[in-house]
Amino acid sequence: TCWNCKTPKMMEWVKQYGDAFWSKDVNEFRSKDKINEMDETIGCANCHDPVTMELRPYSEPLKDWLKRNGQDWSKLSRNQKRSLVCAQCHVEYYFTHKDNGPAAKPVFPWDNGFNPEDMYQYYKGHGPKGADGKPGPFVDWTHAASKVGMIKMQHPDYEMFHDGPHGAAGVACADCHMPYMREGGKKVSSHWMTSPLKDPELRACRQCH
Repeated sequence: TCWNCKTPKMMEWVKQYGDAFWSKDVNEFRSKDKINEMDETIGCANCHDPVTMELRPYSEPLKDWLKRNGQDWSKLSRNQKRSLVCAQCHVEYYFTHKDNGPAAKPVFPWDNGFNPEDMYQYYKGHGPKGADGKPGPFVDWTHAASKVGMIKMQHPDYEMFHDGPHGAAGVACADCHMPYMREGGKKVSSHWMTSPLKDPELRACRQCH
């Protein structure tokens, strides 16, 4: 399952194995005959169509969420795409329980919204089925002392951005983390994907602040 965010090679494996891919041992795909760790790591193809170089989703859980939400990637604005390509990985996610779909397939729990309460309500109905045949609450682990089921939030960067002041203002992730720059007379996005505060001149921040 972890391969969803580690290499675009994942798309080939999903075609080859179907949904059975998600519950396979991650180590099955680490050998040299499966992947070239130098050339097939996170790269251009994670965000760009290799033929046209247009932004495209490659992440299966993002594509699934767009479909559930009735959104067509081709009809989204460029500004939306400049955040959603980041949301392919910089998000909260969980692994599907076998009672509710393909075992261990990653899912973004955004059907009710992006804030913690929205996701908590989603999780309450996506765990293993009870005696009545209905899905119970999903939990990642059970606390050893209290015996209470817990959810391990991963890294909900996109969700915090979406409901924060920058998302509300219509700013895209790339506006701050991949700001436009001039290279040989051409306007391009910086691909030094890091905190804008690491730039001594704060060029990304100064576009608005």
